[in-house]
Amino acid sequence: AVHWIAIWRCCFSSLQPMPFALGALAPKQTDKCPRVMRSYVLEHKEPSGNFHEFWTSSLTSWYNQLMEKRKKVGLLGGNFNPIHHAHLMIADQVAQRLNLDIVLLMPENIPPHVDVKETIDAVHRVKMLELAVKDNPRLGLELCEIERGGKSYTYDTLSALTKLHPECDFYFIIGSDMVDYLPKWYKIDELIHLVTFVAIKRSETINPTPYPVRWIDVPLLPISSTQIRELIAANIEPTYLLPKSVIDYIKIQKLYQKKHD
Repeated sequence: AVHWIAIWRCCFSSLQPMPFALGALAPKQTDKCPRVMRSYVLEHKEPSGNFHEFWTSSLTSWYNQLMEKRKKVGLLGGNFNPIHHAHLMIADQVAQRLNLDIVLLMPENIPPHVDVKETIDAVHRVKMLELAVKDNPRLGLELCEIERGGKSYTYDTLSALTKLHPECDFYFIIGSDMVDYLPKWYKIDELIHLVTFVAIKRSETINPTPYPVRWIDVPLLPISSTQIRELIAANIEPTYLLPKSVIDYIKIQKLYQKKHD
């Protein structure tokens, strides 16, 4: 009997003719195929011709269709306290330049850093993100780190996402400053097999790294969430630094206002 693992090996390698004779496999033996492959073969069976060529052609076509169905998904993590135009511009630019299906903004629950950042309730951060991305079909949200709770380790997140969405290839977007810290990331040697790192260039100088990183140029906006919070605390409206819908939400919820003794 023909072992189907040999067929799989052919699919995911060079798709060259197999070392055994596929002609020995009778057409009626297609009932031993994996269900998806069997369906494809029966639908595309040719009435005549060389069976070896038919199988090679069928496997090649099936593999190509399988690859076409894979999705390219970008991930931009952060505290987003609050979300601003620099976040949105980077996500949108990466989506376009790398031809990604979508970039998901992923708010962290508790940052895995030693210096814990003070932040507002996740409910507010998520609502501001929803308002910020609602009109851009290239952007969306991924809330798994908020829902999971605890410290937001990227390895844990990607382990869960790759199991939940095996049809997706993930691209994790980081700033150039974070590239230097990759050796300190939790389970980085395992993580690099789950995701492609995309680093945003902030200068012409690129520091070498032992880890695979795809560098990309995008326009840079010198905006920070800290700066926005300070402006609001000083009663200065951060017009043009973040979407108006987010500014309106901040006003209604009275976020980031200076506390009076």
